Amino acid sequence: MAKVDALWLDREVLTLEGRPVNVEWCDGEALWAASYRGQDPARQLIYRSTRQLLHYDLARRLPPQLGLQPGDAPLVAAPEGWWCFHCLGDLYGRAALDLLRYRRPAHKTVQPGLCLHLIGEAQALPSWNESQVIRYLEDNYRRYETLLDVGPFHHLLPVKLRRRAVVEQFDVARFLAAVTALRPIVAPEELGEELLQLLKI
Repeated sequence: MAKVDALWLDREVLTLEGRPVNVEWCDGEALWAASYRGQDPARQLIYRSTRQLLHYDLARRLPPQLGLQPGDAPLVAAPEGWWCFHCLGDLYGRAALDLLRYRRPAHKTVQPGLCLHLIGEAQALPSWNESQVIRYLEDNYRRYETLLDVGPFHHLLPVKLRRRAVVEQFDVARFLAAVTALRPIVAPEELGEELLQLLKI
């Protein structure tokens, strides 16, 4: 014997104690349930998850594992240009890509926190100043709210405060220091093969 809310009395299948059951009949106050006949609902479910964001501190641990010096940004030949392995993490990698696109063609890769695709000649990333980055973040604050830990009620704040919170959480000074420290180097063949494995190419 179980109680069921009246809202559910018109259903053909219910879940009782975590198991599906078929509703045989219902008179509006009581119902008769029998063992579920049909495909197991758990087999019908499709589970999807998004890739976890790659944090800056974790991304910076990769270069030393590959025998690189701090700041090394290996370049590997790619179709129409170069793969630039910046290892800035997803947050800074996305910002670097967007800001770079104002100056030269570049594309996102399957690992935006590790690499971007430079079109054309191999060059160092351009330098940006603090006001340029802040303006970019203020213009794109909604995109970064989902990447930063701004809290569940952040969207209730006035837009001016939302923008300021994004800029503060982003840490513009650390971003600029990280990008300025990058030194592009053409990767030796063996290292290039290891790096391409990260892109699953």
